Amino acid sequence: YIKMKNIVLIRHGESLGQTARARGVSRQRDDSLTDCFLSQKGIQQAYDLRGEISDLHNEYKFELICMSPLTRAVATCVLGLGHLSEQRAAEEQEGQGEAVPFLCHPDLAETGGRIPENQGRPIKKVVKDIEQKLCHFPSTYEAVNDIDFSLLPSSWPRHQGEVAYFMEWLGTRMETSIAIVCHHNVIQALLGYACERIPNCVPLQCIMIDGDFRSLHLRSASATGGVSQEKLEGQTNKPMALGRKGRRGRKKN
Repeated sequence: YIKMKNIVLIRHGESLGQTARARGVSRQRDDSLTDCFLSQKGIQQAYDLRGEISDLHNEYKFELICMSPLTRAVATCVLGLGHLSEQRAAEEQEGQGEAVPFLCHPDLAETGGRIPENQGRPIKKVVKDIEQKLCHFPSTYEAVNDIDFSLLPSSWPRHQGEVAYFMEWLGTRMETSIAIVCHHNVIQALLGYACERIPNCVPLQCIMIDGDFRSLHLRSASATGGVSQEKLEGQTNKPMALGRKGRRGRKKN
């Protein structure tokens, strides 16, 4: 009998960094993009996640929600998954279950280059930014204030994490159904580069095999936005490059 965890990976909604070129802004140098927010399209993408996340929650019963400390990931999490906090809190009051923990992990911050959007900010500024810009969305205040930021080290935002450390940490958790909101390059690394392109706000259903810290495994093409099983199998035995200096996918973020 092989123990497995059900993992759902979600890349944040479209960010202002992704739209920088179209707006005539330098993605590489413009300081206005430091830990930038979601675009209007990205906000809508994240909010539209709610229905699909509810369906996945009904199937997996998420026991933990993890996210990157970068603003675009935290904002996506509260918009697309924040209703789970409210829903489970109501269930907890009725004695039907426990609230789903929302936990921010520093090793989920985007990898690959020091462009402005990948440079973090003090988490108090992130929370204030989200509260101000998403105040017209229901449940946003409750969700952002329910996030546990205690794993962020005192060195944040100067902290340079490693995806490999997150994999080890994930493997030690008792929860078996976990949703993770992070970034393009991080998801590529977590999947052992089984996907060449990670679209915004498309949940990828995966499994983590107990004791295997090398990579997560995609469930099927239907659950991965069209990635074929043949492609997955072709990637399975490739060595992983889990560090922050991997060569692949540097510009996606």
